[in-house]
Amino acid sequence: MSLFKQISLILSLFLFIVIASVMVLNFKSATSYAQEELYTNAQNTAASLSLALAEAKGDVPTMSTMINAVFDSGYYKEIILLDMQGKEIYSRLKESTPIKTPIWFINLYNLEAQAGSAHVSAGWSPIGILEVRALEESAHVKLFKIFKELLIAFFIISIITAISLFFLLRLILGSLVKVKEQAEAVGKNDFIINNEIPYTTEFKEVTLSMNKMVIKVKEIFEKESAAVKNYHKLLYTDSLTGFGNKKFFDLKLKTLIHAEDINANGVILSFYFGGITQANKTLGHDGADKLLIGFSKRIESAVQTQAHTMKIRLDGTKFGIVFPSLTIKDINTITELILKESLEEISQAKLNPQQCYIKLSAIEYKASDTVNSVIENIEKSLANADENSIHIDFTQLEDYEYKDKRVLLEQTLKNETISLALQTVYNKTMQTYHQEAYIRLMDKKRQILPAGTFMPLVHKMGLDTQLDKSVISFAQKYIKRSDQHIAINLSLAFIQDTTNFNWLKNILEQTQGKLSFEISNNDLLTCLKESIFFATLVQEKGHFFGLDKFTAESTNLNYLQELKPAYIKVDSQYLHDMLCDKSGIQNNALQIMIHSLDIKIIATAVEEKSTKEALEKVGIEYFQGSLLAKPEMV
Repeated sequence: MSLFKQISLILSLFLFIVIASVMVLNFKSATSYAQEELYTNAQNTAASLSLALAEAKGDVPTMSTMINAVFDSGYYKEIILLDMQGKEIYSRLKESTPIKTPIWFINLYNLEAQAGSAHVSAGWSPIGILEVRALEESAHVKLFKIFKELLIAFFIISIITAISLFFLLRLILGSLVKVKEQAEAVGKNDFIINNEIPYTTEFKEVTLSMNKMVIKVKEIFEKESAAVKNYHKLLYTDSLTGFGNKKFFDLKLKTLIHAEDINANGVILSFYFGGITQANKTLGHDGADKLLIGFSKRIESAVQTQAHTMKIRLDGTKFGIVFPSLTIKDINTITELILKESLEEISQAKLNPQQCYIKLSAIEYKASDTVNSVIENIEKSLANADENSIHIDFTQLEDYEYKDKRVLLEQTLKNETISLALQTVYNKTMQTYHQEAYIRLMDKKRQILPAGTFMPLVHKMGLDTQLDKSVISFAQKYIKRSDQHIAINLSLAFIQDTTNFNWLKNILEQTQGKLSFEISNNDLLTCLKESIFFATLVQEKGHFFGLDKFTAESTNLNYLQELKPAYIKVDSQYLHDMLCDKSGIQNNALQIMIHSLDIKIIATAVEEKSTKEALEKVGIEYFQGSLLAKPEMV
């Protein structure tokens, strides 16, 4: 029970007792007054009537007439005239009449009307004693009226008191609500500063202490976040141009060609500047560096409209631009623009075009390639390129193969015969955390096709969302059979189309917290608002949301606070580089930042035992890769 409710209950009970006690005392006082009034009226009547009876000088008929006249007024219960020996001379008793006051009310109190008495005499000769008892009915009626008035007053006072108490407590305890919100926010890894400082000394101190704590926690997060970004920059960024370096290219290329999505196919545009020695002689070292920076700026300007483009400086004279999910035809305009802009940069530097020249080459990579084969293809393509020209190597699918896969996709989605391969994610004690689902198709030859071979085609056909729904439906049925926890990678198209969420709600309610949904870090940054909304929906239904292919290259990692993923998946080599320097000394900034948000880190692509053991030593507890388990068909 909240403090507000406890204080409200205690004060309400106290005020109820006080008000009720006052009302009871008032009613008792009224009852005593009514009883005294009955006796006083009876005594006054007895005194005045005894004087009148004295005038009758003992004549009974006359006295009875006088008694009848007084009794018939209706205010008396009985009038009795007794002689000096106590024998009745004359009496009038009121017959019982219907009681106007409720019986239950009369039973609440004790009201007895005492008889008033007076001596009756004729001169000095005593006649008898007159007793008068007032009728109690009128007192009951008056007391019942008083009771109703007290009851109404009680309710009015109680309501006014309750309302006043409510607003007073809200005013006094309002600051505690802010403190509670701060505490809950800290538990959810949100950093809220309360600018409304209360006047109450105790609450003021608590508020200021909470603000101080939140500021410290926020500073720790931002400090570690900055350290992670700086370390990433140190490891994977070229210091001159700000592009990724060769190490970053190798890491990203491996991730792309092993991807189970549309990025498994794409284009790599290579840029070679010939004549760096001549440029150094003509411009000097600093001038040559400025020329390379000029090239990088023109490249960046040319590709800025393309999402997920990776810009790499391969070595001193070579640049690489990776266009995931695109074809050579898609980048023709960009390629020509880069060549034109680069030649203009050389011209502005007033270099000899015979000695300083540009070579551009474009190759396509696909899921069946390896990192080494792609690099070899880049070198061959550049070697075959002419000076100040563009060399293109096509590695597109044959038309018949494209057509076969298109037909296969359409039939699979129509008949809902999609297949999944599951790869287990383990914790450090080899217990299953979840199983990640990979899409598989089976061709006419009964050969299994990995996702990387057909996902680019899925994207071109606009079937991303339809395929995602098929995978989710398949996973739902599998969960019912096996009670396993399944993780599903979603496309950017599914997240961006919020109309899918209503369809998904029914699935979430039927799978009882057995689903995890993942989106790549690059896709997330493209639609952050929709992703946060989706993650909130999934988590509210008791399921999980995770980030795949996480790297710290973003300029701002604060989106993790809003997103609150259950886990992030990080390439094992990248994770090892980020956590350990060359000397083996641990750099735990990434872990501190991620763990401060209660996010699990899962090392992916674990293929060597030494890598797993090294990561375990630095505190990584969750692993995924062929070393532990390969994807198995279900």
